[in-house]
Amino acid sequence: MGAAATRLPRPRARSVQDPPEAWEHELPHRAVSLLGRGPTGRHPYRPLREADVPASALTALGTDCGAGDLRQLLVIPASVRPISAGRRWRWVSTPTQVLGLGTRAVGLWVARSHEGGPAEVPRGGAAGAPPSMADQVGEIRETIPLRDLAFVEDARILLSGRLAFVAQGRALRVRYSTVARYDLRPALDDVRVALAGEPLAVGEPAVPPLPVKWQILAQTPAIRLNDSGATVLYDEPRTGRRRTRPTLVALTPYELVVAREPTQGLSVDRYGVDSVHVARRRVERISPAGGSLAIRAHGVDLDLDVGERLVAETREAFAGLLPWA
Repeated sequence: MGAAATRLPRPRARSVQDPPEAWEHELPHRAVSLLGRGPTGRHPYRPLREADVPASALTALGTDCGAGDLRQLLVIPASVRPISAGRRWRWVSTPTQVLGLGTRAVGLWVARSHEGGPAEVPRGGAAGAPPSMADQVGEIRETIPLRDLAFVEDARILLSGRLAFVAQGRALRVRYSTVARYDLRPALDDVRVALAGEPLAVGEPAVPPLPVKWQILAQTPAIRLNDSGATVLYDEPRTGRRRTRPTLVALTPYELVVAREPTQGLSVDRYGVDSVHVARRRVERISPAGGSLAIRAHGVDLDLDVGERLVAETREAFAGLLPWA
C-alpha cells in the first residue's frame, strides 16, 4: 500500500494476515527496522522485449502454459512484504516471479534464492527490469491447467493487489503492485473468458442505484467481460445479529461475481475490493446457508458471507439462471 500506509495507525492484531509462500523467507527484525509499512521493491511490469524476462521463465511458461506472448506475462521483481502487523511487524522476502496467463494453463515461475536463503532486501527504484533480469535462473513452482480452475479471486487495496487461481486441492497466489493493473488486465480477462466459454442468458440486465465506488466497479471489466450486460445486486453494511460489509453480487453472461469490501482491519479497507469470479458453467450448485452463499464450483467449495438479505435477493433474482440446491 506504499507510502500512504506509513502515515496510517498500525492495527493491533498480531496474527498472520497474508501467510508466506513456500519460496518466501522471513526477514530478521534488524533488516525490517529500516523498512516502511508497505511492500518494498521495483514495480511489476509487462515485458516489452524478451530481455526483460528471465530466459528460463520465458521458455518454461511458453512450453507448459501456452504463454509464449509477452503480453501474457507479468514480471514481479524481487521484493519484501509484510505478512502480519502489530507491535512487531513480520516481513518476508520474495524472489523475482513471473506470472504466465497462458492459453492452456496459469503458471508461476520463481527465481532461485542465493543458497536457499532470503533474497536481498530491495531499496526501491524506478520501474523496469534490473540489468541481470534475463540471466536469472529458477523454475515453475505452480501450474494449474485452465480445465482444472474453479474460480479466480482478485483482491486489491490501493496499490496492494493479490490474485489467486484456485483448483481442487491447490492454488496459485501472487502479490503485485496495482501499478501494473492496466497491463495485467487484458491477459487476465482472456483467462476469465476461456474459463467461462460461450455466454449464457442473464435475463434483463439491471443495476440499482449504487454508491460511487461500487457504481464505477459495476461498469468496469472487473464485472463486465467483453462489455457484457449484468444484473447487479448490492447491500450496505448493517449491524445486529450478523454484521455484514458492503457487498455487490453480479450475474453476467460469463460469471457469477461476488465483490466485497476487504476485512483486514485497516483504515484503508474502504478503498479496496475483494472479488471472487466463478465461471457460470463451472457452478455445480448454490445453497443458501444462513447469511452465506455456499457454492460448489468445479469440485471446490466456497462459502461467501454476504448477509441474509442479499442471499434472499440473490436467490430470487437468479432463480432459473443458476443451479440452486
